Amino acid sequence: MPEPLAVVFVHGTRTSSGIWDSQRSALAAAGLDSLAIDLPGHGTDVTSRFTLDSAFARLDQAFASFSPQTPILLVGLSLGGYIALAYAAQRHPARLAGVLAAGCAAETSDKPLRAYRDVASAIDRAGKRIGPHLRQVRRSLRRPTAPDRLPSTAPARLPSTAPARLPATAPARLPSTAPARLPATAPARLPATAPGRLPATAPRPDWQVVTDMLTALAGTSAIDSLRAVDCPVWLVNGQHCHLRFELRRFMRARPDAQAVTIAGAGHDVNTDAPRAFNTVMLGVAAQLSAKPVAEATAAETVAKAPVAEATAAETVTKAPVAEATAAETGSLDRARERDANHD
Repeated sequence: MPEPLAVVFVHGTRTSSGIWDSQRSALAAAGLDSLAIDLPGHGTDVTSRFTLDSAFARLDQAFASFSPQTPILLVGLSLGGYIALAYAAQRHPARLAGVLAAGCAAETSDKPLRAYRDVASAIDRAGKRIGPHLRQVRRSLRRPTAPDRLPSTAPARLPSTAPARLPATAPARLPSTAPARLPATAPARLPATAPGRLPATAPRPDWQVVTDMLTALAGTSAIDSLRAVDCPVWLVNGQHCHLRFELRRFMRARPDAQAVTIAGAGHDVNTDAPRAFNTVMLGVAAQLSAKPVAEATAAETVAKAPVAEATAAETVTKAPVAEATAAETGSLDRARERDANHD
């Protein structure tokens, strides 16, 4: 009997593994194990410099944390999607069951991302020049007035017209109707961390990590990686994602890939429309778990695997989703027609 599928998540630039909390909860509810990594320069490791090799090393560690027989679905968003494709293409892990790459349907070696790298580098240099001055201004604004004495302009004593004591009408204590304490249902404190965000006390990655990331990706081709991946691939994008403008080109490079566009969502599709994204992700996991991975081609996995008594297309198009619907599943013609409206 084959091992149950596990899922490894890779986050995007200047975020952390926390963006996948909703997805990991959905997988746990479905009885599937998962792991979300922090890339170098992010999350719990903001002091490290990002390189492609160091990112691959994190994924090697993540894969090694599961049983050698466990098939793994690799899910990545934005930078994480590019890393997932490159890792699958270059390392070819034997137990990689599939790749779900979200928000990364634009070529990494083309001019738009090179221009983004140049802008990020300029922002990083400017930040390093003016950052110390801004911190000094913030410190001076926060500096409190010395408590050991009043300012010299303060009166030596209260004016003689001040009442010696509170008026007789002042209540001696709070009204008896005032609650002695907060209701038992009141939360003791706010959550320590908002979903998908770093804790307030955690240092946020600076723009150096963006420059490092784009420099690392400039030596790769997402389309070449897509062609070289030897397992099923899903390209998932929000309808308004700014990195889906080359989806048609990606689909031409890999006709058996499945394209899913989630209506109303933006680039951060898993947090913009978590229920819709989770529906797609769980459908993919169910398809890959339906038969031994080694026996399934990409086409068979999509076309034949039963998913909760529905086909892959039905799972995506009929699932009730409050935030958005996922209405497209791998039709190249429909992808072309859809993207023509955004070109």
